[in-house]
Amino acid sequence: MKFYLIPISFFVLTSCNLREINYSDDEIKLMKRNIVNHKDTISYADYDLYISNNNDFDSIYQNELLAYSLKIKEVYPNAYYDIFSNFLRINNDGKFSPNDILKLAKPEQDLLIYYLEEGAKKKQEYCVDVLAKFYEEGIYFDKNLKKSDSLTNINIYPMEVSRP
Repeated sequence: MKFYLIPISFFVLTSCNLREINYSDDEIKLMKRNIVNHKDTISYADYDLYISNNNDFDSIYQNELLAYSLKIKEVYPNAYYDIFSNFLRINNDGKFSPNDILKLAKPEQDLLIYYLEEGAKKKQEYCVDVLAKFYEEGIYFDKNLKKSDSLTNINIYPMEVSRP
């Protein structure tokens, strides 16, 4: 019996992730309103997931998501990375690679690095990872393995509580 539960559990879990996420127009409007008016992180995460899984992820959605990321960044640290990634997507025909930062003008590069650093201060793991990679590979910054290692060793996850 246990042998059958493992494949069935795996199928159920993976099929949930592959299913298309559909919301009505009213639900999407409500999410957007909640993001703007209440800085609702759940609405933001749902909208981000909806947009990311949408097959026609075009610049209109990227611009919207960038605007909402800017609005909610103070209460939702993942938005700092979203600002970085969406800005690069907008400027690269919807494609994303962190290294594409070098294709931007210097003021735009500086702005995106600022958001990565702010996200890293809030221990947002993707921001930390990108900055560490940039230092390691000499992208934007001078190559600095010591700085890269120090970023990699930031304790992103909360410490476990020991029980007496």
